[in-house]
Amino acid sequence: MTEEEIYKYYSNKNPNKGKRISLDNITKIVTDKNLLKSKLILMPSWISGEDDKYYSFNKIKYILEKYELTPQIYYDIVVLGISSPMDRPKCTCGNYTKFKGIVGGYRTYCNRTCMYKYREVNEAFRTYNLGGKDKRGKHLSEETKRKISIANKGKPRYIPTEETRRKLSKAHKGRKITWKDKQRVAALKRIQRDPVGALKFVKSRGKSGYYKPKKCSETIRYLSTWEFKFLKWCDFSKDVDLIETAEPIPYTFSGKDHIYIPDFKLTLNNKQIIIVEIKPKNLVNDPVVIAKRVTAKKYCRKNNFKYVTLTEVELFKRINGSFNIFDYII
Repeated sequence: MTEEEIYKYYSNKNPNKGKRISLDNITKIVTDKNLLKSKLILMPSWISGEDDKYYSFNKIKYILEKYELTPQIYYDIVVLGISSPMDRPKCTCGNYTKFKGIVGGYRTYCNRTCMYKYREVNEAFRTYNLGGKDKRGKHLSEETKRKISIANKGKPRYIPTEETRRKLSKAHKGRKITWKDKQRVAALKRIQRDPVGALKFVKSRGKSGYYKPKKCSETIRYLSTWEFKFLKWCDFSKDVDLIETAEPIPYTFSGKDHIYIPDFKLTLNNKQIIIVEIKPKNLVNDPVVIAKRVTAKKYCRKNNFKYVTLTEVELFKRINGSFNIFDYII
């Protein structure tokens, strides 16, 4: 049968045709021997021709296939009570929304653009009060909607008063700036400077945490999966004798003074000390990164160190047996 024929066939058998029912009517929570709870989905008798039975999420898909149904068609007919795929829920813009699952149903908006565009308007309609009475969930006339739209056009949702601003300022006065605060400010500056590059940087980031190397007396913090894997490589490499945290290096960018802390400081088996910076390839030519690198190289020449920048190309294309730190010391 075609999709239209399936809708027509089962809709005519549905006792709740044209009515939306609650998910509680088609789901049941059971507890097994280990006291673990699981949710089961109903296969109604008017579809199977047998008694009502409940199945798990994994099994209900295969049961539905016997009756030429999919989870989405099942949800449309049983829960929403619609008789055609053309009646599926739509976004405010008029496009069909994505189906998440039998329990999740349909998304409210078709994409993030519509979500940010229409969410505030819809919330204004739902929370509109008149005469102290809550009008949430009640129908508003087109004239009322038009007035609300005109009144809220270009107006922020909340404007703090001077008194509120003063209290907030007093509450934050003397507050210690944490590492996360600095990271947040740095991320905002990165997005303003290069939105595309910042997006790539966010995608390239991995986990962060602390690692205690065998060749170090202290615990070292790593800020990405790449740094973590490099630390493990150093632990097992015969070329590295000591792993340390690098000292802060002052540098100037855009007329302002900053502090740059390289990722690692290594002492090799030939007693050569190198400063290592691990950076995504797409950020190597970033203006801030260049300013840090130039200053760090001057610092290294002054102290008879070497400065090395490693990207994912060196770390992962050669990490399996052929990676040699001496190849990148200039």
